[in-house]
Amino acid sequence: MTHARTPLTRTAALATLAAITLGGLTATAEQANAATSRTTMKNGIVASVNDIRADHGCRPLKVAKALTRSAQRHADDMARTRSFSHTSVDGRSWVKRQLAAGWKSPGGENIARGYDKPSSVMTAWMNSPGHRRNILNCQFRYIGIGYNTTGEYSVQNFGY
Repeated sequence: MTHARTPLTRTAALATLAAITLGGLTATAEQANAATSRTTMKNGIVASVNDIRADHGCRPLKVAKALTRSAQRHADDMARTRSFSHTSVDGRSWVKRQLAAGWKSPGGENIARGYDKPSSVMTAWMNSPGHRRNILNCQFRYIGIGYNTTGEYSVQNFGY
């Protein structure tokens, strides 16, 4: 007997994901939605950055795990502490956070709060001279993106 397979709707897929247990922890539909939002935001930001860089004669940036780890930790920390700064509540700079995450050549950091779409946060960054300089710095070779849906904190970490 064969069974016809029907494609899962996004809702059904999230419900299925909500029932998956990993390491003894069950993901909720809310966690699944947040993970989907994070992935969409991160991928959209990287694509936008690389499109903009190409338009200005810069090479595309490669995503680096250590920079991503540093950026995500900072986005999560700002959401948890309800702060908004390049300096963590514990006093660490973006350079120290990147080094602590295992990145040897820190380059820069952009942060934003309150944007839920890659196009919106990219417009804000490109309209800010300092953020724009980081995005268009052709010396940078690597990027890491962090995003926390609580407060919509976005972090870009750049590296050499």
